[in-house]
Amino acid sequence: MFQKSVPEAYEGNWNDGRLNNRAKAYLDGVDDIAFVDAILAQTEHDYHVDRARIDATGFSNGAIFCHYLAAHRSDVFAAIAPVSGTIAIPFSAWFHPEFPVSLLEIHGTSDPIVPYRRGRITDDGGEVLGVEATVELWTKIDRCRDCVEIPVLDGSAQDGCYPQGFE
Repeated sequence: MFQKSVPEAYEGNWNDGRLNNRAKAYLDGVDDIAFVDAILAQTEHDYHVDRARIDATGFSNGAIFCHYLAAHRSDVFAAIAPVSGTIAIPFSAWFHPEFPVSLLEIHGTSDPIVPYRRGRITDDGGEVLGVEATVELWTKIDRCRDCVEIPVLDGSAQDGCYPQGFE
C-alpha cells in the first residue's frame, strides 16, 4: 500500500535561497536540493514514477523552497504550486532554470508574514520578490506570451459560493 508522507524541513526551515542568517538550514549549510533528490530516488526505487508528472508544492517557507527547488531541478519538475511564498531576492539574481516549469502561484494580498509585494518576511527573516515579479520571471523562463490571473471571490454570503442560509 502506498503511504503518503511529506518531507519535513530541517529545524523548521528549508534552505530556500534567502541566505537567511535566522534559518538553521542556511546556517548549517543544509543541502535541501540533495535531500529532495534522495527522496525522489527512493520513491522511484520503491514505486513506478511517471517522470513527466513530478510536481511540488509547499506553504510559506516551503513555497519559497518550491521555487528554489524547481529552478535547480527544472529537468525533474513538471509543475509547482507554491502557496504564500515567492522567489527569494538573493536567489532571484541567479534564477535561470534550464527548462520550463508550469506554475500555479497562490498568494493572498493581505498575507501578514510573506508580503504579496516585494519585501521582508516578518517571522523568520529574509526578503522575497512580489507575486508579479515572481510570475514574470517564470513567464520568461516558460516562454509564455500571457499569464492568467484568476481573482478569488470575497468569501461573503453574497458571492454565490455558499448554500442558501449559510452564514
